[in-house]
Amino acid sequence: EIHSANSVEEIVNIRQRQPQLVRALIASGSRAKNVTRIITAVSDSIVVKYINFAIEQLGEPPVNFAFVALGSEGREEQTLITDQDNMIIYDNVTDEQDSSVREYFLKLSEKVCNWLNKTGYTYCNGEVMAKNPKWCMSLANWKEQFRQWVEVSAPQDFREFNIFFDFLCKWYKSIIDS
Repeated sequence: EIHSANSVEEIVNIRQRQPQLVRALIASGSRAKNVTRIITAVSDSIVVKYINFAIEQLGEPPVNFAFVALGSEGREEQTLITDQDNMIIYDNVTDEQDSSVREYFLKLSEKVCNWLNKTGYTYCNGEVMAKNPKWCMSLANWKEQFRQWVEVSAPQDFREFNIFFDFLCKWYKSIIDS
């Protein structure tokens, strides 16, 4: 149903039925690990659909990118009540191009994160979301950020460093160079 949905409102209505699905799974004796994976699979489908909606509205991305889920979604351990933790990594571009490329991905992620919030995936209190410029960067900038987290190791850096390791790529336009 999510795959064939044509609007955010349709997806909101589909997701509102998720508690009934979870109740049925639990009543049938499903293991908790399987239930959280199913909840995450629904979320994955929604994220992919929203990214495609955003691309339809904004036009094709200027470069290859990955939309990455972090935290409980990245671990495939989501529950019915969960917040968003996500980021965008986009291909390296020249310094002159970075501003406009980043602007495109911030617009895309603003749409996706807002739609996710409307669907019941609340905003992250710590703002670990792709719509936050701190979590939407080129591969080179992410490498530098990672290096700083490791070398500086301030308390906030440690928290973000830990979040970074619970990741799962949800959507990509192409393989990002390493």
